[in-house]
Amino acid sequence: SMANGTPVIASRVPPILEIISHQVNGILCRPGRPADLTRNIRLAWEDPIGTAALGAAARQRIESHFTWKQSGELLRGCYESIATLSY
Repeated sequence: SMANGTPVIASRVPPILEIISHQVNGILCRPGRPADLTRNIRLAWEDPIGTAALGAAARQRIESHFTWKQSGELLRGCYESIATLSY
């Protein structure tokens, strides 16, 4: 979604926190709080200009930090660490 310029509304949990900065390139909600999610979806819906700005920042974040080369290197590192495990 972020690569397409769509800001993400997600829970504030560790993997997500590495990618999304609240009110910079997406919206973060407290985990386990459906009312937070509902409120943030409504706020995004009611503010298309602000949401578009978040979407532009989201796309920039993905393009600058998650290129195909970077993603491939991360995946390679994961496979290499798995290959060295002894069972």
